[in-house]
Amino acid sequence: RCMAGVPETMPLDEREEALWMLQRLFSGSGLCNLGIAIYPATRIDPGLLRESVQWVVCRHPMLRSSVQTRNGRPIRVFRIPEKIYVPINVRSSTRSSLESDMLALSGEAFDISRDELTRFNLLELTDGTQVLLAVIHQLIFDTLSIPSFVQDLSKAYQSFASAGVPPSASPPSPIPGRSEPAPESLHYWSERVAGIRPEGMLLAATDYISAGASLAGGRYGRLLSPAAQEAVRSLRRGTHVGDDVTLLAAYLALLIRHGAGPD
Repeated sequence: RCMAGVPETMPLDEREEALWMLQRLFSGSGLCNLGIAIYPATRIDPGLLRESVQWVVCRHPMLRSSVQTRNGRPIRVFRIPEKIYVPINVRSSTRSSLESDMLALSGEAFDISRDELTRFNLLELTDGTQVLLAVIHQLIFDTLSIPSFVQDLSKAYQSFASAGVPPSASPPSPIPGRSEPAPESLHYWSERVAGIRPEGMLLAATDYISAGASLAGGRYGRLLSPAAQEAVRSLRRGTHVGDDVTLLAAYLALLIRHGAGPD
């Protein structure tokens, strides 16, 4: 049985409202989606996987929330746990087309006014292997939540597969708390932006965003060495941020070494 004990609705914070507005401006784009690919060591049963995913979504209230507009303002609505049904879309793929297939599925836009904000695809490869691709909108999920999400999903699947029942009862995951920016953080950024004239940042060659813009950039792939991968993990653990923030910080350091200015 799914676990309840959360409010029916909750207002969005400023960051969430910004994400909501961005998705509304580019409603046909999946630019706010997070794709999580899980490569199981052994074959998994789609029926047991659906039960496991259902349990995880019920356990984490944010995963069963959606965003609706009331009186002109977006508001988070938590769905009734017992009425949740999470389908598993089983799709075919090949080793050579796997990356492009996952990119396409991850880029499919959510209709945030109507859709549930999670999708789960089980990709069946021709060589017999499988990949689970979870696509979740950033209005209900972030990169820091990935480890606990994967751990809960693994625990649930093992329990359903071995005993046919969900994991032992545990309290539902709490709804993330909200806090105002720390005074030192406000002071830091106030100093950094003091005196900046926004109109002076417009480049001569800049074009206004056209109606058909997707905000999609190019892609460049590079496999990090084992030492570099361990350095990223160490920084992540020490600074309590996701890999994306760690790599962006490294990219900024690279730009500065190449002579980038403070802007």
